[in-house]
Amino acid sequence: MVDYKKLFLMAPEPMFLLDDKGKIINVSKGARLMLNYDKRKDLIGKAFQQLGQNLDFHQIEKIQKNIKISLNIDFFLKNEEDIIKTVANCRTLKDDGKTVSLIICKQIKELKTLKEIYEERKKLDETHQAIWNIMDAISHDLLTPSTAILTHVNSLSFEIYDNLSDDQKFYLDQSKKNLNRLIILVKDLMEFSKLETEKYSFKKVHLYEIIDNALSPCLERGKELKTSDGKKKKFKIYYCLKKPGDFDDKIEFDKIDYEKLVELKQKFPNIYCDKEKMTRVITNLIFNSMRYSGDNTNPNIQIGFEYLSENNIRFFIKDDGLGIAKKDYRKIFEPFYQVHSLETKKIQDKGAGLGLTTVKRILEKHKFHIFVESKIGNGSEFYFNASIAK
Repeated sequence: MVDYKKLFLMAPEPMFLLDDKGKIINVSKGARLMLNYDKRKDLIGKAFQQLGQNLDFHQIEKIQKNIKISLNIDFFLKNEEDIIKTVANCRTLKDDGKTVSLIICKQIKELKTLKEIYEERKKLDETHQAIWNIMDAISHDLLTPSTAILTHVNSLSFEIYDNLSDDQKFYLDQSKKNLNRLIILVKDLMEFSKLETEKYSFKKVHLYEIIDNALSPCLERGKELKTSDGKKKKFKIYYCLKKPGDFDDKIEFDKIDYEKLVELKQKFPNIYCDKEKMTRVITNLIFNSMRYSGDNTNPNIQIGFEYLSENNIRFFIKDDGLGIAKKDYRKIFEPFYQVHSLETKKIQDKGAGLGLTTVKRILEKHKFHIFVESKIGNGSEFYFNASIAK
């Protein structure tokens, strides 16, 4: 025959048996250990209510009147050293014809104090700062020799290129290409390492000016991009402006004359932002669209905005490139993450995987949020909402 009393006494769970007056008539081993009592007899006879805080014995009296119900209660138990946050299940039992209450407790890990949270946060911030400093130092140490090597390779190429064999020309061209790529990666790393420490200067800035400053370096870098079979890409950039009941323009960048440019600029609003950092955001978004344009030799990229109201716009950059799977929507904004697929494997200049992370971090400093909508094979659209500065 199973000795249930012995099982109760040896149970590792904190359990208490109370009489109808709320006094302890028995406890489990787990209850003694939780309350730091060596002997069971030291607890027997005590009023259970005296062991804790925030414990209303009337809650237990409720279940003593109805043997069919149980009740969950929260309270604090005290031992010699700690106050223990506890959740308990209470139910009424019959023991030798007498009504007793069984309380089965579970300790809840005590919440950290604000001071503990502050100290942990401070240590975490110090660790992060150390990481940024290391990244910045490594980046500088890599950039200086890389730039010097590229300068010497370019000088060598200028002097002897025509006298080289086809194989030698190929290897020299590959060396220059990879050195340029290394320098770009190092610069990306340097920019990323400064994100947490850079100061922001918010001013009223014309949106067209930001786009214009971002577009020039992108078009220059875009000249180096090729399809997987070595064909050069010719990007078609469009300005897309939408305002319900007013205008809906789609203007090709290469076909803008002076008159159209003057008219175009007047349609762009001002926004409050850090000009240099917002230019970095637009640059990264445009070049991301260029980089992931696939094997299309004439990729289209739309840059524009639409009015959501008199005071708000939705800025967007839309392409007809490879597209992004829905499962990767969040991941692409994580540091160093890159989408892996048969199509992306063909891309030679993938970068360090920091471009979109930089975009997200900068926009968050502006209280803006970046969103993406995409479909594999049908391109992507990145957008964020901004307030108009009047």
